[in-house]
Amino acid sequence: MGVSRDNHFVPQMYLRNWCISGKEKLFVYRLLVPNENMPVWTECSVKNTGFLKNLYVRVEDDQELDDFETGFNELFEAPAKSALDKAISGSRMTPNDWSILSDFILAQFLRTPSFFFGVQEWGVKNIESILQLQLDQVAEIINDGQPFPPTKRNQDAMLLPIKIELIHGTNKESQTELQASTVVGKNLWLYAIKTMTAPDSPVFQLFHKMKWKIVTAPEGITWPTCDNPVAIVNVNTGDICTIGQRGLLGNDRIVVFPISPRKAIIGTQIHVFDHHFTADLDFSMRIKRAIINNSFMFIYSDHDDDDVIKMKKRIVDQSEYFRIQTEFSEWYSKYKTKEAQFLGKKRIATSP
Repeated sequence: MGVSRDNHFVPQMYLRNWCISGKEKLFVYRLLVPNENMPVWTECSVKNTGFLKNLYVRVEDDQELDDFETGFNELFEAPAKSALDKAISGSRMTPNDWSILSDFILAQFLRTPSFFFGVQEWGVKNIESILQLQLDQVAEIINDGQPFPPTKRNQDAMLLPIKIELIHGTNKESQTELQASTVVGKNLWLYAIKTMTAPDSPVFQLFHKMKWKIVTAPEGITWPTCDNPVAIVNVNTGDICTIGQRGLLGNDRIVVFPISPRKAIIGTQIHVFDHHFTADLDFSMRIKRAIINNSFMFIYSDHDDDDVIKMKKRIVDQSEYFRIQTEFSEWYSKYKTKEAQFLGKKRIATSP
């Protein structure tokens, strides 16, 4: 079987909850357009949105792998379908349903292009400490008596795009040194996904300690979703919280995740809401604003919602539009050219 290349970062089974009645399509509001003549809302099929070519495809030892794409489906999407259906229909939820949904919501938080760019920003600021940690781990292995290159390494760490070299001195007085080099790119993001969805991850444990609730929109109110549908919001200010901020999931944070036009799941660290409740007008609009403000490039709805247009104006910029299109179209080829050389067994080597 070939590599799966159309990688949906918003699952199709999830987006179908916003389909226009009787269609396999939904309304899409694009936040960046090349000119004013572009329609404000367009109809788009579920399978043709919320994806990028080769988004999760990675390279290891010159081999293309789609293990993340298959993993998202098998570990998170397929198990969550039944639990999501229960949450939307109001059926009784079991503790296992909530555990499955916690995994799904965490994975959805991590798997989007928006989170990718957040990881890049974080990586640039912290790359020196990342490299030093890897050097310390390899040095410890060597000091324990293993030859270089080491035969045993943490498998998750193998995802990191880091090349480690043992540099021998040019004369007897010169010391042998370990050197590390890297590129902040896609594999750092994949490494973050892998480690943060592991059961021993502090983020994983925080998500599983969340008090999850199902909230229903009041009559006359509907909620859209977007290409970055898991929003973490400061309840005091309404601001969206991002990776790198201290207390990302603190007591003054709320996780907002819409699951249909009338239902959303919210999570808190403390007991604030009943397990199932209908939001009042003020709270329902705060939820709607959080969903819209957390969007990256697309907002989805089952109708052409005027509230969306009022809350987040689209940007008309032809040059920026085509720059982004070009960047995404060349993203994977640049990854293979610049980053793949750091991935695989050959990235741990000794100098002559």
